[in-house]
Amino acid sequence: MMMAGLLKKMRKSLKMTTESKMTLDTIAKEVYDEIMDTWTGDELRKFFSCGPRDIVMYHNTLGRHIRNKYDMWGKNKPPNGVHPDDYSMDVIELVWRNTTWPPIKKA
Repeated sequence: MMMAGLLKKMRKSLKMTTESKMTLDTIAKEVYDEIMDTWTGDELRKFFSCGPRDIVMYHNTLGRHIRNKYDMWGKNKPPNGVHPDDYSMDVIELVWRNTTWPPIKKA
């Protein structure tokens, strides 16, 4: 699939309702906090400085972690019939798009 098509699909699936207990914003904040606490400086720099075509390389690693941690294949299925693979990529993209590099440290 062409990258433009993938990004279009990802942006489309960002349009979720907030009826679910699990929201993109909530998960993205938790994932951001987790990677800031556990990843090395080089891992963070690589993630936040990669281009939009490269972000998909995190699907099998960070994406799998998100799907498993939030039990997206089980009791916490994403809302509106969105596939767990797509939802986890939405989370990754939200974290990536909404962070400046270098990140501003919490006070």
